[in-house]
Amino acid sequence: MMSLRWGICGTGKIAHDFTAALNSLQFDVAFVGASSKEKAAEFAKLHNVLAHGTYVDLAESDSVDVVYIGTVHSAHKKHCLMMLNKNKAVLCEKPCTLNANDTKEVIAAARSNGVFFAEAMWTRYTPIVIEARKRLQRGDIGKIVMVQSDFGFRADTSNGGRLFDRALGGAAVVCATSASANRQMLLRFVVVDTIAWTWCDHVYCAPQMRTTLRCFGPEFLPLKHSTTVD
Repeated sequence: MMSLRWGICGTGKIAHDFTAALNSLQFDVAFVGASSKEKAAEFAKLHNVLAHGTYVDLAESDSVDVVYIGTVHSAHKKHCLMMLNKNKAVLCEKPCTLNANDTKEVIAAARSNGVFFAEAMWTRYTPIVIEARKRLQRGDIGKIVMVQSDFGFRADTSNGGRLFDRALGGAAVVCATSASANRQMLLRFVVVDTIAWTWCDHVYCAPQMRTTLRCFGPEFLPLKHSTTVD
């Protein structure tokens, strides 16, 4: 069976990490696309990727089957559509877009082109989450009366950066909350369209960001997400 040929869209830290993981598992990384040919060449040299160029070059390449998108959040929609409309399967880093309407547009493009699209929410596939879902389905811990998820980390604030730049899709509500909110959806089997957001307090003030979201799942189960980046 022919192995999938991967393309990498973006040259930031998470793209470096993902490419290193692909190489460690002996996957075929065939092309890297970046905002400039110089950045792409530097990345390609580091990871032993033979072909490189701009994002458009990546989309046009005949040597790529699936593209991993690891650019800044604000560019996810643009790059997803660019690749999907060239019949490339896409694995996009979370969050896949900045709002629900953009995500629907990306999904529609994948369907119309008949290609695979997924958000790279790795926690969905970890053994502990799979086992937790099994135990919840069996009712091992009884009736769930509340779910709370907390997620936080320290970030380098010395030079600003995308995490603190709203124009690049920064702030806790999009750059980190997706992880804890998705975890609750995984464990409670919540369909996104059924969640009613009843309260949201988003405070954006460098160097600290904090987001608390409260919503209700099936049967009005309280769900609380708390995310802090400082």
